[in-house]
Amino acid sequence: ISRLENVTDAQDAREVNLKSKQGIKELFLKWNGEIVTNVLEFLQPHLSLEQLTIKGYTGTRFPTWLGDSSFSRMVLLRLEDCENCTSLPPLGQLPLLKDLTIEGMGGVEQVGPEFYGEGCSKPFPSLENLLFADMIEWKDWFSYGVEPFTRLSKLCINRCNKLLGELPKHLPSLKELVIKKCPQLVVTLPPNLGRLPESETQTGNSIDLSCPLTYLSISDISIPASLCNPNVADEVNVLANATSNHLKSLTRLHVENIPKLTSLPLWFIQGLTGLQELKIEYCSELASFVAE
Repeated sequence: ISRLENVTDAQDAREVNLKSKQGIKELFLKWNGEIVTNVLEFLQPHLSLEQLTIKGYTGTRFPTWLGDSSFSRMVLLRLEDCENCTSLPPLGQLPLLKDLTIEGMGGVEQVGPEFYGEGCSKPFPSLENLLFADMIEWKDWFSYGVEPFTRLSKLCINRCNKLLGELPKHLPSLKELVIKKCPQLVVTLPPNLGRLPESETQTGNSIDLSCPLTYLSISDISIPASLCNPNVADEVNVLANATSNHLKSLTRLHVENIPKLTSLPLWFIQGLTGLQELKIEYCSELASFVAE
């Protein structure tokens, strides 16, 4: 359903009565301009809906039905270019949701409990693929009391220029991690290397790379000086063995446009025993693969 900005009377949306249309499995709702009235609240689909895309919605908040756990068959959800919404709906309550895309939501500054669902005991129990993109004001991703994302296998974060908070730490099923154009994020040494000076590790803005990934792609992000600093090599060497074990699962590695990357630690190179594809581009200061 497109051109929803032309619906000026909420009664028209109510009369469509999507809630009774049990046969609709996929629904695409699109706005191409400013809304006159909030019709989205009255476009609630039937609980049997499996795939939902909301694009160009210009309201300031999402309807109460979005994220309700009664939508127990929903497996795919896309929220695109909903620029005026300042918070995300409680999508963690959707029990079978597998694919989630959140893109172009310029009004969101933080992701926190409202995203997981207040009081939800096991948020995102089925989620496998998660994409955030073009979140131009997003700064913080707050942790949750329980461990969400236990089945998440692919996480992509693209063009989130202000994101600097920590990402979720416990991602036991993660296989693919893609981070592009997030210059405030700092990829640090793994958390178990905490003996390094805080000024070097910058643990406040870290990404835990200790999960057994098969694909890692990073571009336009920051790295601490300690990653390639030979002066800390001896201190890192003993603790790095644990990290190398995780690196053995990596088969594809893409690194692009990391300005301060001058070399790669020896323990990192030695850990890539299963690597099948290596791509390094636009790292202008990279002089060698191994820090001497």
